Amino acid sequence: LRPTRTSRKSRGATRHEKDRQRNEQEEEFLRVPPGSLASSLAQMQSQVDEVAVPRALLSTLVQDLVTPPPSTASTFQPAQAVYELDPYSLSQLKMLARVSNENVRCVFDLVLAALTVRNATSRYLCVLLIEYLFSRSGYFRALLSTRLREFLTYAVGVQLANPLPDPPEVALLLRQKSLLLIQEWSARFGRRWRSFPLSLRYLKHTLRMPFPAVNEMAHRNEQRALQRKLRQERRLLAKYQNLREGLTGKLRLIALDLNTLNESLGILLPDTDEAMLEQTLDIENDDLTTTSSASSSSASSSSAS
Repeated sequence: LRPTRTSRKSRGATRHEKDRQRNEQEEEFLRVPPGSLASSLAQMQSQVDEVAVPRALLSTLVQDLVTPPPSTASTFQPAQAVYELDPYSLSQLKMLARVSNENVRCVFDLVLAALTVRNATSRYLCVLLIEYLFSRSGYFRALLSTRLREFLTYAVGVQLANPLPDPPEVALLLRQKSLLLIQEWSARFGRRWRSFPLSLRYLKHTLRMPFPAVNEMAHRNEQRALQRKLRQERRLLAKYQNLREGLTGKLRLIALDLNTLNESLGILLPDTDEAMLEQTLDIENDDLTTTSSASSSSASSSSAS
């Protein structure tokens, strides 16, 4: 069928409307100041820089945490305080890692990279950091389960060609700590991540590594359960004190309202006991009056007869 004259006119009007809208958009684009495009690009670049800032901070914080003090970099000191992580840097790292899983992956890569340093003290600090992050992030646990061989290589020293670095005293402490963690992770998360019990079986039966005593692990579990119980008791005690303080103020207001209500009822209504007593006395007085009048009338009738 040949198109009618009406349809041709409608198509022409539609095309004209599209051309007009396109011309308006081009004119609006040409009216944009030249510096606005540059400012928009600068704003986009600043947003990219803001996204990249946490990565730089993560790298700095990880380096600060796993770098041993100069006095303990090459000598062994038995004080355990030397091998504790900095609480401030640790809290800052946790705050940044909680933003996204990408930050957790970045921290994981940085820690494993720091674990390859040829210094037993630095590796021991890395193991402490891994223990801290492992207990608080399920995504970190999943990442470590996929690269557990690297952890065994640099924290336990399962390869003869790649032994643990000096100092030997810290290396022994590093191996004992790592074996204890493998044993604990296998007991707690072995059902979900099979790499932990497989690694434990490999270390025990193939390499015959000297694992720490079971009593030490049980003692750690008891200490952890006791700390959890104490934290729960402190939270419950704080809630009880808050409720008690709030109820004490409310009880005072309730007592004042009750006193006001009693006073109002005392004004509006008489006391029930007193009203009943007065009613009883009135009835007895009426009975006495009736009896005395009856006796007097009978006495007067007898005298008249």
